[in-house]
Amino acid sequence: MKKIAICLVTMVATGSMLKAAVSSINPNRSNQKMIVSIDSVQLMQRSKEGTNLINEFEKEKNAALQKLKVLETDIVNLRETVQKQSSLLSKEAMAEKVALITRKERDLTRQRDTMAEDLNQTFQARQEALFTRQMTIAREVFAKKGGSVLMDKRTPGVLAISDDLDITDDVLKVVDAKSISTSATKRS
Repeated sequence: MKKIAICLVTMVATGSMLKAAVSSINPNRSNQKMIVSIDSVQLMQRSKEGTNLINEFEKEKNAALQKLKVLETDIVNLRETVQKQSSLLSKEAMAEKVALITRKERDLTRQRDTMAEDLNQTFQARQEALFTRQMTIAREVFAKKGGSVLMDKRTPGVLAISDDLDITDDVLKVVDAKSISTSATKRS
């Protein structure tokens, strides 16, 4: 029961300190606050750099798919050749050809997986670099427009906040003042 009472007292005291901190905020600060947002996905997709990034990725993906298509065609041709020669080949030769086809199919699967992974990693790294550049520019535009809070429609959280909204120093002063007065009261 004592723990609950202590928690309630602490919550009331904290609420009082925050209320005092908020009321002690510099009255000269502007009352007009502007919350602005961007859509980072649209920014990425519609920007020239974003469009170029997507087009480059598509070209690289198509080139990789073309290489895989050549390997697939080689396997199909080898399989057809083995089928045509099956009556002429010895059991050992046939087993070697089947093993060769199996090995080539396994290699093709491995190469397909590796290419896909490499392409995705490369694309993500380029996309992250572009996102970082675009967010830097977004913050610059935000500052020039005099925004108070910058949010992204697609991701949770605040991307930027103006310094005049940060009341940490004001709260710290009140917390320290309350702490000093509380400790002085306890000593008495």
